[in-house]
Amino acid sequence: MLVVLLGFPLQSGCDSELPRPRYAQQKSSALSQVGYPAPPARVEFIPRRPRRGVVWLDGEWAWSGSEWAWQAGRWVIPPEGATFSPWTTVRDERGTVYFASGVWNDAAGHTIPPPRALARGQASAGDVVSPEGDTEKAGGPTDTPLAGARP
Repeated sequence: MLVVLLGFPLQSGCDSELPRPRYAQQKSSALSQVGYPAPPARVEFIPRRPRRGVVWLDGEWAWSGSEWAWQAGRWVIPPEGATFSPWTTVRDERGTVYFASGVWNDAAGHTIPPPRALARGQASAGDVVSPEGDTEKAGGPTDTPLAGARP
């Protein structure tokens, strides 16, 4: 019985059917050059869904100007009629890396302020290790809101 009770909170965060926002592709104009690619994603514990009608946004890397900082995943109420464009990195033909942070867009495609986080994921701490086994340069998990985010 104890194993079942301890395992339940972990299972609730591993649901493959998490409610997600409607997604839209990033605009090319949102891309800005960065020094190097983002590290692999951090592992996060997803808290229980706080209420119906909310969607889960995965954690994401944000470029601070000199290094990557992890922004925790979060439960939010999606703005009416809005879409979410997840963060992305791309390379051009010369290998230059560009980054665009995750943003919400209204029905006309204009960027709008992000909704307030109702609950945040708990990210793993410590070094981030690449699939090749190398330690990646990165800032640790942060509670700093994403650019333009409301607390």
